[in-house]
Amino acid sequence: MPAPLPADNMQVAQIDQFTQLLMVLVVSLLLGIAATATFCRTVPQIMARLFRTVEAEQKYLALLKDGYTLRERVRSLRNESDAFADRLSSQETVLRRLRRQIAHANSRVPDLIHEVGEPRSGNNKYLVRLSVESTSALIRTTSELYNPMWHHTNLIEVWAGSREEARHLAELAYSDKLGYQKSFIESNRLASPGGLY
Repeated sequence: MPAPLPADNMQVAQIDQFTQLLMVLVVSLLLGIAATATFCRTVPQIMARLFRTVEAEQKYLALLKDGYTLRERVRSLRNESDAFADRLSSQETVLRRLRRQIAHANSRVPDLIHEVGEPRSGNNKYLVRLSVESTSALIRTTSELYNPMWHHTNLIEVWAGSREEARHLAELAYSDKLGYQKSFIESNRLASPGGLY
């Protein structure tokens, strides 16, 4: 057992312990103040960095959204372009067909139709093909041979009550003696005045 310390020594020992405790408290307080000061200096920087990171993420997300919107717009424009190309191709096909029809119509010699008789009730329409005999002496002496109308198909629409009457009217208008040649087209009775004309 240790020997009991005198009262003075005990007081000195208590003061030394109190001083040490006080010194530890002061040092802890100083370290806490220094840490708080450092923390107060670095917290705004950390917060600024955090805000910059959040802003960067928001900008990145906005760019992603804009990129998606642009991709959708490009896809839509591509689809519209394809549809327009299809319509254009279709229109070009129609245009080519119309040009062929126009060329065919321009190359086709038109029919010249001469009308004999009157379309009235009881009369039928008879169609007669008319041509000129090029060796006819009478026509060779006239300008009829050189008339360009004979280079076309000439038809006579004869309105008559019967086929015999139609043959007679066609002969009166275009006589065989003058070099005209006539031939009835099958299905002679084409229409009556109340029908096709």
